[in-house]
Amino acid sequence: MAVKLLTYTERKEIEALLHKGATFPQIGKILGRSKNTVRNEVRKFGARENYSAKKAQALCDSAPERTRKSLKAFLAKENKPTTPATLKKRQESCISPHSSSYVV
Repeated sequence: MAVKLLTYTERKEIEALLHKGATFPQIGKILGRSKNTVRNEVRKFGARENYSAKKAQALCDSAPERTRKSLKAFLAKENKPTTPATLKKRQESCISPHSSSYVV
């Protein structure tokens, strides 16, 4: 299922409704979004008192696309293979002989 990101228009509506004192469930109902989507948006880009749709949109526009494909490309660029065997080796290398989870 594709993730439908908030639009700038929705962000402006969130900002306006927050200034009017609306709750996250009320805003979510008006936008046809989950209250958690609204709550996460506001927490991520400020707080009730200082949420700015313009700043939130600018940050989203400048952020890299978060897809599985771009993550794989980033990891390949960093020369970090992601096969199950290499992940297991990395996990094992993080376990110290002095930690309680070390198994002989």
